[in-house]
Amino acid sequence: MKIYNDFNEIADNFDTLFVDAYGVFWGGSAVIPNSLETMAGQVSQGKQVCIVSNTSIVGDEIIDSYQRKGLTKGIHYTDVVTSGDVCLDYLNNGKIPLKGNKFYIIGS
Repeated sequence: MKIYNDFNEIADNFDTLFVDAYGVFWGGSAVIPNSLETMAGQVSQGKQVCIVSNTSIVGDEIIDSYQRKGLTKGIHYTDVVTSGDVCLDYLNNGKIPLKGNKFYIIGS
């Protein structure tokens, strides 16, 4: 198994990147060094960079959250999908057969 020192060594092999948030560009309290530059470099080359995250935050809220962390849509990433987005899609499109009409949400 070859170990690469930098993603840019293999970046030309891919058209789309799925980038997990925590531990890849976000370390919990700060952006991980060089991650934003790497992501921006890929976007500037016309690649799709999709952030995937297990947060329950959806829509514009997640874009605002990333903006506060220093990430700008169109510069550092092109798309974002969260667990909250997927859950909302499932609920809105009847992909989860819900029983009854009273629900309790644990989380945000």
